[in-house]
Amino acid sequence: MAFEFNFNGQTLRLRPAVEADVSTVTQLVRSAYAIWSEAGIEVGSPLRQTDDITRSYLLDNGFVVTLPNGQIIGTVSLEPAQIEIVGADVSVVRRGKRDTYSFSSGKYKREDFASTNYVYLYRLAVDRKYARGGLGRRIMDAVGAHMQAAGSQGIVLDTQRNTEWLYQWYQRQGFETLGDSRPTSPHDPVTVLMLRVFQ
Repeated sequence: MAFEFNFNGQTLRLRPAVEADVSTVTQLVRSAYAIWSEAGIEVGSPLRQTDDITRSYLLDNGFVVTLPNGQIIGTVSLEPAQIEIVGADVSVVRRGKRDTYSFSSGKYKREDFASTNYVYLYRLAVDRKYARGGLGRRIMDAVGAHMQAAGSQGIVLDTQRNTEWLYQWYQRQGFETLGDSRPTSPHDPVTVLMLRVFQ
């Protein structure tokens, strides 16, 4: 999957990541997530990301966003996902891994997720020069349109509740809360599972 989209009068390209992108993406993710750390919000693993960690997800499911000159200014990872509601729990299953949350949405029922054709979105990051300039939104819009055209039912993601601005940003992008994690210690942040269903 590779496609182009417009942003501020430029044609950007979203393409699958390759080995040569790994170090650049590692630095981009560290820099992008450092904004939260500088604001006093604990974001954990993205700040400690190594090239090996980047390689472990990027080469299978990762994409980069490039300027016309090839410079990488954004990244996002996508993988097929299934949503399951069982009792008071909602789970996201991807790559054989199951993450379970306390189901908190009164809007959805188990039968709403009979389709397994969802996309799990993670590690969305943009170059700090483009932060707060609308590039993240354009990436989300472009990915959403492309995935919908490919037959996906929607996008699911998780974010930390303590990053209130980011949580609200996802809400403005059409995401709704499906559930909350159950922290194992008082120091663990609450993770929120969010869903955007394509119309």
